[in-house]
Amino acid sequence: MNQWLRYWNTYRGRVIGTLVFFVGALLLVTVGFFRTLAIVLLTIIGYLVGEYFDGGSTLQRWLRSWRRR
Repeated sequence: MNQWLRYWNTYRGRVIGTLVFFVGALLLVTVGFFRTLAIVLLTIIGYLVGEYFDGGSTLQRWLRSWRRR
C-alpha cells in the first residue's frame, strides 16, 4: 500500500494526463471532433458553475485581472 502511495505521489500528473488524453482520443475517434469539442466545453462550463456555487470562483478573479489590463 505504501509503495502505491509513493508511486501515486511521484507520477500523479503523468497518470492523470495520460488518462485524460486517452479518454479525449477515444472521444475524438468515436464521436468526432465537433462533438468532442462540445463535450469539453460543456464540461468546462459545468466545472466553472460548480466552482462558483462552492464559493471559490476562479473565473471572477480571472475576469477582474483581465479587465485591469
